[in-house]
Amino acid sequence: MEHSLEDALLILDKWKNESEVIGIITFVVNLEVRMMGKIESVDRDAITLLCGENSYLVVRLKDCAFQYGDPREFPEIPAPPGGHQYAAFLSIQYPPDEFVVLFETTAD
Repeated sequence: MEHSLEDALLILDKWKNESEVIGIITFVVNLEVRMMGKIESVDRDAITLLCGENSYLVVRLKDCAFQYGDPREFPEIPAPPGGHQYAAFLSIQYPPDEFVVLFETTAD
């Protein structure tokens, strides 16, 4: 189900404020990235995810569509490390076929 930018910002703010570990999967032409991180900042233009002591990922939020749902809708995603489980996902889709998927995690 598609969601608005405002809906996505509410979800991202909740995950940031709860200090959730976020699973991150991105697919762009000839590149697939899978990592874990925490949301450092959220605004209408972009989110910044900390993915290690000196590593971060910036995800731009312009001209994209959002979907929120159950992680079981994504077959064959690897289990998150550290005894976590995926609880929900937020997909950020860019035209034509690129996307970043963020997964909320919970402790076992």
